[in-house]
Amino acid sequence: MTRTRWALAALGVASLVGGVLAATQAGAAPSSRTTLPGSVPSWATAHNRVGAADPSTDVGFRVYLGWRDGSAASALAQAVSDPKSASYGKYLTPTQFRTRFAPTQAQVGTVQSWLRSQGFSVQYTPLNNHYVSVEGTLAQAATAFGVSFGRYRVNGLTVRSPSANLTVPSSLSGVVAGVLGLDESAQFVHTNHISGDAPPSPAFVNAPPCSTYWAETPATGFTNPYGGDTLPYAPCGYTPQQIKGGYGISGYDGAGQTVAIIDAYASPTIVQDANQWSTRRGLPMLKANQLTQVVAPGTYRHHRR
Repeated sequence: MTRTRWALAALGVASLVGGVLAATQAGAAPSSRTTLPGSVPSWATAHNRVGAADPSTDVGFRVYLGWRDGSAASALAQAVSDPKSASYGKYLTPTQFRTRFAPTQAQVGTVQSWLRSQGFSVQYTPLNNHYVSVEGTLAQAATAFGVSFGRYRVNGLTVRSPSANLTVPSSLSGVVAGVLGLDESAQFVHTNHISGDAPPSPAFVNAPPCSTYWAETPATGFTNPYGGDTLPYAPCGYTPQQIKGGYGISGYDGAGQTVAIIDAYASPTIVQDANQWSTRRGLPMLKANQLTQVVAPGTYRHHRR
């Protein structure tokens, strides 16, 4: 990721993973421990509980660390995206972002050491130190996070969850932001399957109003169906010159490179569409047999060129 705002996408994870943690008792954690609030999914209720979870179950999960000065990171992401800001377009490199905002090596080392002391096997930590991926048993997790785990019957499935909010040693307060993977909320994620194949549409155009840059134009008068802040209208789209400028790759003409065009429905007009787009922007058109269209299994053959 070469843009601060992309790196900051991981911030959303830290705010959501609280729903995957748990505590020793339904009330407050002991004074030597810190509670990770929101660790229990809304579906894990006493009414739905059918019994205790098997403590010998193998589990893999992630312990997330918060960004250093997360509020400043969020403010920077907004500033570099706002043409009215003096910081507009002044993106950080991944190394600069990690140096300024990522958890320190000392912090991640402390979390790793604690997890190993609880019997877990540390599997992976990314360069930005944002999380520690570990494996162990549910019994080890119950001891480490001071909770019991139960089985709950929800939507026809029997799934696992901590019975209370997770806790961690108070020495890790302010370092550990959340834990992801100890409950089985992922069981409720599914793909909707639709029979048949939709035909390609004549064209796709972002309906106005649209934003010149991200979050420029809020969708006022529209209620966010998922709650939270008002959503902005999608950007109108970027020209090749804007994209090259944003990535700092001006001067490159793409010679010798493979360019991927991602479209829906295996459009039969993809060559004409690509050439029309290039012509309008002063770019060369595709040469004969220069484009290879790769379609997903099951896509109708007559859509393929």
